[in-house]
Order: sequence, then structure tokens, then C-alpha cells
Amino acid sequence: MQSLKVPEGPAAGKPLRLAPFQKKFVTGALAKNISVACLSIGRGNAKTALSSGLALGELLGELGDTQPNREIPVGARTRDQARLVWNFVAGYARYLPEDVQKRLTFRRAPRLEIEYTDENGTHLLRCLAADGKSALGGAPTLAIMDERGHWAKDKGDELEHALLSGLGKRGGRALIISTSAPDDNHAFSKWLDEPQEGVYVQEHRPLPGLPADDLESLLIANPGAVAGIGSSVEWLQAQARRAIARGGSSLTTFRLYNRNERVSGETRDLLLTVDEWLSCEVAELPPRAGQVVIGIDLGGSASMTAAAFY
Repeated sequence: MQSLKVPEGPAAGKPLRLAPFQKKFVTGALAKNISVACLSIGRGNAKTALSSGLALGELLGELGDTQPNREIPVGARTRDQARLVWNFVAGYARYLPEDVQKRLTFRRAPRLEIEYTDENGTHLLRCLAADGKSALGGAPTLAIMDERGHWAKDKGDELEHALLSGLGKRGGRALIISTSAPDDNHAFSKWLDEPQEGVYVQEHRPLPGLPADDLESLLIANPGAVAGIGSSVEWLQAQARRAIARGGSSLTTFRLYNRNERVSGETRDLLLTVDEWLSCEVAELPPRAGQVVIGIDLGGSASMTAAAFY
């Protein structure tokens, strides 16, 4: 990947330099006997850029896989997100040698595709939105799932199953790259939490319950900040302070995306956010004296009734 050049931004055209956490993931993901590799990291740490670079490397046969007619499906949450991946790959391709560029064909419609032709045949990169049916029938040599933790549940699971079921046909690999899912029951969380043979896991997630502006844990979720990738340390700290001041959904969203914590980004119909709940906790309970307030949640036909005394 380090033979590529930065496709956009202030450093456009300069040689691509991988940060230590990126090198670690690429090495682990492409190791022998690894079929699935998972990376969980905060927003703004070049996840899509990394996914796109690896997709292009597989398309060109630079990742050690020289099978004929390679297939690289890249799954994303929506078509707009899939277009970001397509644009990144196209951006990298602009700086490739001319003889390589001439063998590339870019298609935006009816599907987002990039085709590469060489002596081994015609190789195809496809960018897919989270609709499992669009991936059925393929035989990927490398499948990439971008922001897997935030795909719509049913369609996202369909696309994941469709991609993984096709890998066995050609001994392919899958790369699953995302910020944390909202909870432990999500399919992406289970990949991270349940060790399996042939699965490489790299998770940059701090311990839960820490202050949102705690610098050490903030950098755990954002290793790119100290490597000059994405958001700076100063920007992250400023955003943390702003989120704390605003509270509510702003703080919850910051924890989910920027601190890479497993908290729900959904704030509708919530009586308390995670931070509001945590702020109520104390080491020692107050004495049982004075007035008491009783809160009752009346259950419906299939749920129980609960009461809380304060």
C-alpha cells in the first residue's frame, strides 16, 4: 500500500505512509491461515482509505493473490457510503503508472464497479450497499465490509452472510472494518468478542465509563491522531469538551463514534442517556431517611410491572 499516493486533501499526491496501527492490521489480516480480519476504531482514523487501498491492491494482484478473474466486493451501509469507497479507489488509481491506468475501467452506472484486465484475466471490484441479494452468486477472493457496525440489521446480516458464503469457493479473505456497534449483541461485536480460529481481531476501544475528555482513553480509540491521520488531538479534546457541555445526544454520539464505545446513538424515547445514568451512581448510598419517591412502570399484556424507590 505504501507505493500508493494520497488521493485527496492537503497531502494529495504525496506518498502514502501507513501509521503503526495500520501496519499492524495489514500484517495481521494478510497473515497465513487468517480468513477474517476485524478492525474496530474511532471515526476519522482513515478506515475507508485503508479499505480502499487494500481493495485496489487485491484488484491489481499486489496482495499476494494472483488468481485469475479476482472478485472484490466492498460492502457499505448505503450507496452513498459505497460511493466513497469507489471514489477513494479511483483517487488512488490516478497516481498509478500509465500502463496500469490504461487497463482500468471505471463504471458508475448501473453499478459502482472498477475493472482491471491483465494476463490473468478480468478482475472486478464492486461497491455494494447493504442488500444481501446484490452479492449472491459471487466468488470473492477478498470481501471488505466497511462500517459494518452500522449497517441496517436485517439487510446488513444478509449482505454479510452472502459475502462470507462465497469466500470458501476460492479460499478468499474478509476484512471487517468499522467503529463500534451500539451493543454487544450486534454481529460486529460478536466477531470482536468471540475468538475463533482463523479470525484476526484488532480493537481500539477504551474501558467504558471514563470521562469523555479523558485523553489517554481518547487516544486509544484514535491512534491516528498521534500519527497525523484524521482529527488532531486538540480537535478531539475540543469536541469532547463541547459534547460534555451540551450533554444528551451530543455526548452519546461522541462516545459512540469518536471514543468508539458501545453505546446506542439512538436518543429518542430515552429517559436518560448513558452519561446521565452514570452520573447518578455513587460509592455509598444515602441514609434511608426523609421522604421517598416511588416510580412505577406499568407493564402491558406481555411485560412486567416495575417499581423503583428513591
